[in-house]
Amino acid sequence: MRSLRRRTWLALLGVSLLAAAAGVFAFVDHAGHGRAQPGVALVEGIRNPVQAADRTLSLELRSQHLTVQDVVCIRNGRAYRGHPIIRCNVNFGDPHVVAYCSVILAGRLVTNQQDPSIPCKPDLAGSKPLLFPSSQ
Repeated sequence: MRSLRRRTWLALLGVSLLAAAAGVFAFVDHAGHGRAQPGVALVEGIRNPVQAADRTLSLELRSQHLTVQDVVCIRNGRAYRGHPIIRCNVNFGDPHVVAYCSVILAGRLVTNQQDPSIPCKPDLAGSKPLLFPSSQ
């Protein structure tokens, strides 16, 4: 009688573990389908991530029928969830420059416009210090 209970308990435990594992795999599989990935695919063939971000953002904004004069991207030394932040200053003309902070995730450029949790506060990345002549 004792061994029958033990076998029944072990069988129930095994079935429960299999059901739980199947549920986890179904959840993981479902999470990848049906939900659009954020951002846009990087332009292929550019190995430098800053240049790829520059070109990708420029093409994406133009595809939205925006008038873009120039896009300049640099790494600002910050990171978002372990990924380096690339700050792009976009010149829309008349001087109207907008900062886009972006990260590259799974071959896609994601900007702070698409994911507002990407920090994009002002920084001095790329700026040069003012030099004053010495008064000697």
